[in-house]
Amino acid sequence: MFPDYFHECRDVTTMQLCASVRKKGSTDHCPCSALKGYSLCRHHARTREVVLWTDANRSKSVAAIKCQAFLRGCLLRKRLALAGPGVLSRKGLANDEDLETCEVASREHPLTYFAFEESGKVWWFHFGTLWRWCCRNADPVNPYTKVPLSAETRRRLRAMWAHNRVHGINNPREDATTCADRIRYRVNIICQIAQDNGFGAIDPNVFLELDKSRWILVFRMVRDDLDVTLPKNMVRVREMTNRYIEYLFETACMLPNEHCVDLATRIASLMLLYPKDPYIIVFTFLSALYRS
Repeated sequence: MFPDYFHECRDVTTMQLCASVRKKGSTDHCPCSALKGYSLCRHHARTREVVLWTDANRSKSVAAIKCQAFLRGCLLRKRLALAGPGVLSRKGLANDEDLETCEVASREHPLTYFAFEESGKVWWFHFGTLWRWCCRNADPVNPYTKVPLSAETRRRLRAMWAHNRVHGINNPREDATTCADRIRYRVNIICQIAQDNGFGAIDPNVFLELDKSRWILVFRMVRDDLDVTLPKNMVRVREMTNRYIEYLFETACMLPNEHCVDLATRIASLMLLYPKDPYIIVFTFLSALYRS
């Protein structure tokens, strides 16, 4: 199976700091690392009277805990807002269980719950179920009523996906088993993003007909155009897109056509899914596509 080139594996080296303050009368934390098997560094281990950093800053701990609780509450409320109506009160839902997992509404975890309102009724799903359902068609519909999903629902679904990836929460895996299916699923997401940003319905075949050489040409123009069009406050987006595009250029020569297209669609979908407002990137990407 074609590997996931963007599975984020972080090499984290844990280093325990000394538990003491820097010096007598100070409230700063000692920057030295603790001895192996001990909580103090080499210098403070030989000191007669040690003042622990936690004791020196005990008066500040109450305010710090309150600040942390406030921030955690803000982040959690922001995350629950993406889940939609009924996330905390599962009353009056139109469907009783999820289509794929068969989990009842009352047992669905709030962080995997996703719902939207349609004609006065609230339909809920397991997040992975609705995400995979939307990947199968460029114009996804409600599986129960066959009514097309609104642009707001699709944007909120993608925002939840981006939130999970940024915060290290596992996103649903692609249920496609072949390279061609994975390419089509990602193209469907790209077409949805373009439509929800005001560029109208785009035929997925426009992307599916691109081969390895045309994808490389498209990304070369995207890289050059984004250096000019991206605002200065989108530094992280610029760095992310440049890193992904350079990775494609480095590996394309070693990949066969189908696998290179698979990687190109993966990069394109990530470039459009990450930013909160991807309009500029969508415009630049479509402009490069029609010029290639």
